[in-house]
Amino acid sequence: MTGLRRLFGLLILGLLALGLRQPTTQAAPNDSLHLTLGNPSNAVSDPLVPDNYLIERTQYAMAYQRDAGIPAWVSWHLEVQDLGSTSRGDFVADSSLPSGWYRVQPGDYSGSGYDRGHMIPSGDRTVSRAANDQTFIMSNMIPQAPDNNQGPWANLENMCRTWARAGNELYIMTGGYGTKGTIASGRVNIPAFTWKVIVILPVGNDDANRVATNTRVIGIWMPNNQGIRSNAWEQYRVSVDYIESMTGFDFLSNVPTAIQNFVEAQVDGSPAVTVTPGTGSPTATRTATATPSATRTATPSVTASATSAVTPATVSATATRTATPAVSVTASPTDSGPPSFTFTPTPSITQTASQTPVVTASATPSASATVAIPQVQIFLPYVTK
Repeated sequence: MTGLRRLFGLLILGLLALGLRQPTTQAAPNDSLHLTLGNPSNAVSDPLVPDNYLIERTQYAMAYQRDAGIPAWVSWHLEVQDLGSTSRGDFVADSSLPSGWYRVQPGDYSGSGYDRGHMIPSGDRTVSRAANDQTFIMSNMIPQAPDNNQGPWANLENMCRTWARAGNELYIMTGGYGTKGTIASGRVNIPAFTWKVIVILPVGNDDANRVATNTRVIGIWMPNNQGIRSNAWEQYRVSVDYIESMTGFDFLSNVPTAIQNFVEAQVDGSPAVTVTPGTGSPTATRTATATPSATRTATPSVTASATSAVTPATVSATATRTATPAVSVTASPTDSGPPSFTFTPTPSITQTASQTPVVTASATPSASATVAIPQVQIFLPYVTK
């Protein structure tokens, strides 16, 4: 009888423990190749954390968002051994998602006007049928505007494969941000922007510790819009710090802190940003400098005639006109492209004249204005082996 009481007590304690179970808040250590540089959101493989749910596959890792129906981010490693000649696979629902979760179907995008946009592209896994099929699982998709997906986004994906074929290995993290509506009866969010973080290294070992201040790190922030198909992907470059500030993710967390702070502050293709030790990870944006100079002068000519019964009086008239230019410069790492400059002259005019007779006067000013705006652009090199 005592044994039965003890068994019953253990059963009750076990049920209570299950009922009081709390979600895991820290990501478990893992040795996934695709998370070598870090887990951007500390995603965990716990159904009780449905919008930061870690999925690790042989070809990539991701944090899935159940309620948005899309990944928060997808991370993968790319090298030439991943590339072959396998044809594209077929879209399939993700049968691995926890029981009770909605599984986005290939047909959910039909008629929406948006592509089923791969986060890890099919072209990065063409070495085998099995590898390519993993990229067609619907949890790897977000709704992408065709001009985004098939334009500068696709061109950047092709460029990544070119870098891999040149003897480099790449770590790529990508996702969507914001919202501009939903499809599939509200089950799938349409991101307002797509973003990407790319780290390029020569092929080697101990990759997290090989990232250095001269490692090429590229951040991309691209509007998920139509009308950008012919744009160059380079015009959407931003710092990794900028992407972190928008998404709340922590990229490259496994890279030594000083190096991480430096490379995340840079904008690929722009002058290097100096990072002061001990200040943490600064937010760096693309900046442009302009030193405009503008002059405007007016020298009026005055003619006078007098009709009077008295001796004509002396007539004098002077006029000066000066313009002090107001120049505004805006530059930010958004989808607006290059910085814009606005020149607005605001002239002030003073004129004095004294006369006794009837006087007519005309002034025809001559004016000239010049603006000089220097531009500087420096591309950071990366190393190939």
